[in-house]
Amino acid sequence: MEDKEAPNSAFTMSIKGMAMLTVCSVFSLRNLPSMAEYGWNIIFFLSAAAACFFIPSALVSAELASTYPCLLYTSPSPRDA
Repeated sequence: MEDKEAPNSAFTMSIKGMAMLTVCSVFSLRNLPSMAEYGWNIIFFLSAAAACFFIPSALVSAELASTYPCLLYTSPSPRDA
């Protein structure tokens, strides 16, 4: 048998893919029974948890993007080192 090498292409994840990955990790079937115990209050808890996660991560991303604008869409070249 021959060892086939993996293709040498870079994988990029879209915004939609990242959002679906996050939603699936929170709303998995394993968590449904424990979420059902809270009833409609779970909407508040999930919203509060999302706000506590996404607002700081957005602020950090904005700060890094304004400090290092070249790193947002490009990777550093060997000349920059």
